[in-house]
Amino acid sequence: MRINGPENLTGRTLSNQLLSQRVYNWLLERILSSEFKPGHHINRRDIAEQVGVSVAPALEAMVQLEWEGFLETRPRLGTRVRTVTLEEIHGRFLLREALEAQGARMYCGDAVRHHEKHLLKLASKVDRSNPFNSRNWQLEIDFHRALILLTECQVLINTFDQVMRHSLFYAMNQLLPPPSKKRVPDSHSRLVASLQTNNLEEADRAIRSHIRSRWLDDKISS
Repeated sequence: MRINGPENLTGRTLSNQLLSQRVYNWLLERILSSEFKPGHHINRRDIAEQVGVSVAPALEAMVQLEWEGFLETRPRLGTRVRTVTLEEIHGRFLLREALEAQGARMYCGDAVRHHEKHLLKLASKVDRSNPFNSRNWQLEIDFHRALILLTECQVLINTFDQVMRHSLFYAMNQLLPPPSKKRVPDSHSRLVASLQTNNLEEADRAIRSHIRSRWLDDKISS
């Protein structure tokens, strides 16, 4: 039997990657749904047993989630779902705004006009939903991701996805302040109209104003 040949090594590597991805998806789903809340301890052997894999892919998935900022490992305390500071939430908010502003500069004009029907359909779903319901947050992510996809820049899309996974985590764990009842968030349908401009500066201002309209807490949006 050929054990160390390149084909077997490749097959083994692929198998480990698939198992690790399965554990990653399993863990991330529970973190984002707040089944595993900040401070929840994660034991790699328990996770491996629950998912039905060996310890190695479970550990690999946990390392990936720690690198992405969802888990943290401390001496004598083990691994747990990260607790989050206000400064970190503020930083993620600024990063999201910067990503979306750059995206708007790339896709404004023709791309928005060409996909107007699809964007308005997504926008309508957000605008009709209750802004104080967790479902509203997922609908908002779907809408803004559709905009980012128009950039056709995979690095930008991947970074946006990571930032918004954190935003969903914050929202589900009630770490974000709820939208203020004193302020009505900008209409997503109106944003679609604003982004049809060919003026890059106008598109930049429109997306920044829209994002900031959702929050009134100066510590988050300033």
